[in-house]
Amino acid sequence: MLRFGTNPNDKEPFLDKQQGARRFSFVIFLQLLLLRGTVEHFDLPCYFLPEWEIKKYFFSNAVSMNIFGFTGKSNPEIIFTRRFFKKLKKNVKGLELVRLKELEINTKYKDKVFGHFLNNAYAEYVREEENKNEVIERYVHSAATLYKPEPEFAPAQIVPVIKDRRYVEGLREIQQNKEAAYVFERYNEDLFIFYARDSEHSIRYLMKDDIQEYNIETEGLQKRAIENLMNVLPKIESHGENGYYMLTAGGAYEASLILVKSIWTKENFTVVGEMVIGIPARDLVLITGSEDREGLNRLKSTVKEVNQTGDHLVSDQLFIYQKGKFQIFNE
Repeated sequence: MLRFGTNPNDKEPFLDKQQGARRFSFVIFLQLLLLRGTVEHFDLPCYFLPEWEIKKYFFSNAVSMNIFGFTGKSNPEIIFTRRFFKKLKKNVKGLELVRLKELEINTKYKDKVFGHFLNNAYAEYVREEENKNEVIERYVHSAATLYKPEPEFAPAQIVPVIKDRRYVEGLREIQQNKEAAYVFERYNEDLFIFYARDSEHSIRYLMKDDIQEYNIETEGLQKRAIENLMNVLPKIESHGENGYYMLTAGGAYEASLILVKSIWTKENFTVVGEMVIGIPARDLVLITGSEDREGLNRLKSTVKEVNQTGDHLVSDQLFIYQKGKFQIFNE
């Protein structure tokens, strides 16, 4: 942290004005790069100048700083990320910042490193017109649970979570072969079934280390996870008419309902042709018929829109139900 005025310990001498100004400008430059996420950290001795000299040289260099995009329009993603971390740090005493860039935070707590990816939080924050602060508070509350002691493990906590190829590719972009640490299996060409531990305030993905630590039987895991899912979900409801429907079930696991075969019957959904669905987000399952041109156009439009502006995204594809399973729908 920069300090102004004299050095109380008298260990770091004043520099002459020209040397001090250059040193200070460089410190400011590095700090701005740090805030933008261009550099991760820096360690530079801080020499002391009178405050009036610092202000003088700071404002005289404002034009050159603008060349690097430090003045003028601010980066809203960085602003959001910094605000998120500030609130998170208040909730987690002793939390250290390792790295901060657009919608990504790496922290250190009790010698462990944690990662927070804020794409979903930011997407919801941008869409929200009135209660933006509530969005941040909710996501911060969920993020803070990572730093609390893990609740006692119970097999009944394990539920299936649907993700698509983009999610797996995203894990690989973060770290090569990172996906290998997760417990998941392929469902079809586009979708994967990940497994997670459901708790009151958070969802923690099941890792391969958990399999050994808790002695989890992997054979029959999908069947048991689906049974657990049906136990934790509130009432499953179908909304809509005239060949176009939507499923609701609490807002967190609707996409996982594609695994519950008893739901996907002609009695539950009266459509023209075979059942075609879109699952653009975890809380949105839309259903129409393979021969319903109006319904298909409406479904495509909604899936595209949600993938462009939504959060907790699942897939940008449509799927048709054939032989007890959903496959990519190609017209």
